Amino acid sequence: MAHLHPAVRLARRHPLTGYFLLTFTLSWTWMAVALGVLRLPMLGIGGALAPLVGPALAAFVLTALTQGRAGIRDLLRRLVLWRVSPWWYAIVLLGWPALLLLLGFTQGASAQAPAAAFWGLFLLILVTGGPLGEEPGWRGFALPLLQQRHGPLAGTLVLGVLHGLWHLPVYVLVPGYNGAPADPAGLAVSFATFVGGVTAGSVLFTWIFNNTRGSVLLAVLFHAVGNVLHSLAYELFPGADLGHLVADLRTLTQVGLALLVVAATRGRLGHDRYLREVPPVPDAGRARVWSP
Repeated sequence: MAHLHPAVRLARRHPLTGYFLLTFTLSWTWMAVALGVLRLPMLGIGGALAPLVGPALAAFVLTALTQGRAGIRDLLRRLVLWRVSPWWYAIVLLGWPALLLLLGFTQGASAQAPAAAFWGLFLLILVTGGPLGEEPGWRGFALPLLQQRHGPLAGTLVLGVLHGLWHLPVYVLVPGYNGAPADPAGLAVSFATFVGGVTAGSVLFTWIFNNTRGSVLLAVLFHAVGNVLHSLAYELFPGADLGHLVADLRTLTQVGLALLVVAATRGRLGHDRYLREVPPVPDAGRARVWSP
């Protein structure tokens, strides 16, 4: 390894550190320029490129450096891995809509937005939003290594916190993002709640990921459905107060489901099944470095 560039050697010795440093540097730089300086809209190129230039790009760069061509092929394969039990598609695509509709109806609401609007926005967010750019990194690259090194539950919690913190510039630079108040104290509470929700959601992501042979595609779909439901909460249920309530109930439900999954799997989150079906990540120090 003596002939390798120092940055390459560092990445191969510490792939997770290298991944998160590169992800945060690229994404936060883009957010600062696009959202802070150029004032580009969040729902457009300003927000859409942050995941692509951060989590996704960092995932492919670190995979190339640590696992070589075979790693790139495997990451791409898992990004389109669709042959899983229909049960998991039902959970991923219908679970959140069913739960949130139930929560809304219990508050005396009636859904106003037609199903076509939901699935139209789903396709838009899937293609241009965060899920397709984020999940190759969070679940495609980082999660297998975190589980391998720290175990499924601890690794998932670390990933959830870092995933939540990754959104910090958006909260600071986009007024009212996720309904956050303008005052610093309220903003801090809103952001902390958001990070907690993302961390709880990370448990559900890992559970799905481990039970679908590491399918990044299912993680992308689950992420997209969650983003759509959050975006439509105020339209599905008329009234700002009810919209906030449904969004808050979603967070609480997410925490409750995460605790249920942890208890039901005794903290393993399906990792034993994953280990039986998916080979371990190659030792980064011994992998063949990428060459064109």
